[in-house]
Formats: sequence, C-alpha cells, structure tokens
Amino acid sequence: MRPTRRRRGAALAAACALLVGCGCGSRSADEHTPGPWETHYRAGLEAMDQGRYATADSALSRAQGAAKAFTADDARLHRTIEALARVSEVRGQLARADTLYQQLLHIQQEHLGEDGDASVATFVKLAQLQRARGDLAGADSSYARLLSIGEERLRQGDLGITTTLGHAADLSRELGDFARADSLEKRQFGLQLYAQGFDHAIAGRLDQAEQYYRRALATQERLQGFRHPDLYRTCRDLARLYEGRGAWVQAEKLYRRGLNLQEGLHGDDHPALNEPLDDLAGLLEQRGRQDEARALVLRADALRRAISASQLR
Repeated sequence: MRPTRRRRGAALAAACALLVGCGCGSRSADEHTPGPWETHYRAGLEAMDQGRYATADSALSRAQGAAKAFTADDARLHRTIEALARVSEVRGQLARADTLYQQLLHIQQEHLGEDGDASVATFVKLAQLQRARGDLAGADSSYARLLSIGEERLRQGDLGITTTLGHAADLSRELGDFARADSLEKRQFGLQLYAQGFDHAIAGRLDQAEQYYRRALATQERLQGFRHPDLYRTCRDLARLYEGRGAWVQAEKLYRRGLNLQEGLHGDDHPALNEPLDDLAGLLEQRGRQDEARALVLRADALRRAISASQLR
C-alpha cells in the first residue's frame, strides 16, 4: 500500500528532527561568523571596488597580519599579498608593490612550482612592474626567465609564450636591441598562426585549421629559416590533420620532415625523437608497409631503453 501524503509528511518531519538532533545537516552559529582574516580581506576588496584605496590598503594590511597564522602554501595568504600589491601599484607605491610581488613569487615557486600557472602570472606582473619602474635590466632578466619557462610549457602544448614574446620584444626595442626585438616578433607571429590553426583543429574546423597550419609553416620558414625548432610542431600537427583525412602522401612527407628536424636539432639518441618515430611508424602501418613501420618501432624501443638505462645510472 502506498503511504498517504500525510504519512509521508510525518515521516519526513521525523527524519528532519532526527537529523537536527544528531547535528547532521546543521551548522553552528560560529560557522557563519567570519574570522579576522576574512573580515579584513572582504573589507579591503570592497574598498578597492569603490576606489577607496587608502582604506583598502589599511584593511588588507590587517588581513596580511592575520594571515601570518596561515601556512605558506595557504591560498588565503597568496590572495592577500596579491591584493595588497595591486593596491600598492594603484597608489603609486611601486617599490612596495615590487617587494610584495617578489615575496608572493618566492612562496608560489616554492610551493606550487616555478612553471605553475599562479607562479607564472605573478612573474609576469613583476616583470611589467619592473619595466614601469624603469628597472629595464631587471625586467629583461625576468622576461628571459619567463621565456625559458615558456619553452618548457610549450613542449606540453601551452602557447602562453606567445604573449611573453611580445612583451620581451617591446622591452628589447626599448633597450635599443632592435635585432632581438625583430627576432622575437617573428617567432611570435609564426606561433600565433600556429595557435589559430590548433584552435580550429580542436573545434573540428579542419579546412580552416589546414589553412592556418600551412600559413604558419610558410611564415616560419620565411622568417625563421628551415631548421628552427618551432617548425617541428607545425609539421607534426599538419601531418596529423592530413593523416586523419587520408592524405597519406602529404602526411608522410611532413612526418619525415619532422623526424629530420628533430634529428638535426638533437642528434640520433634524444628523447625528442620518440614522438616523430611513433607518428611515422603508425602511418606506415596503416598503409600496409609493415617492415618499414617495424624498423621504426624497434628504433624507438631501443631509444627508450637506452634513455631508461642512462637515467638509472
């Protein structure tokens, strides 16, 4: 027999009473009361939004004092220092902002890694502040390190380096190093075209992706030469696009070119060869050229074993 609406309501009320009695599903009054850090931090953000920067500075400074009780990896501490640095910038206290960004960067790099998103974002702000303060040498050093970090992230598919290239080019021109500025801008342009092709490919717009990949490849060849490392990535992704469309001849040509590029850049026994060897082997296997594919697979396997053995030594 199905329970009546009244019986279901009574059962529900009893269940609620039981939950309240055991403390389940309820919150104490203390949980609704913000602590000192939250009170000061919220007040600081509200004052910032209203343009009352002196008040914001005072509130955030008190929040920073309360945050001293937190561990160094606590996000609340990071948010407080970052907000206080921004207020300092707005108030024209650039030296203080520099010190705060340096402090935040040190904490983030130690606890989140040098190449983490938060660390990189703070590093960018610091570099921009150094330039605004007229510390061009410091900014140049910061951008050089950011470019190095960007290279590592680029190997993982992160194209954030394109923005850094633009900032570094502007600074180089300000320093009078026009040749370096020109080189950085050329690389930025090629990577921007590649990035547009990648975005189209991810969205399934393969005709547009092919168009931008081809433009990127031609631009990189013209502006950077035929042996620049950036060409490998463009060749690889354009080859994969062709392979997916069944354009075997074009795909194989580009896969082989990518392999030759990596061999020329790194030698015959570098881990960077694993990917192009695997890509080309997979294509040849699809085309029924088993012997050629097997030879490439054996080469890649031998390379991986040699690398593993060297890491164990």
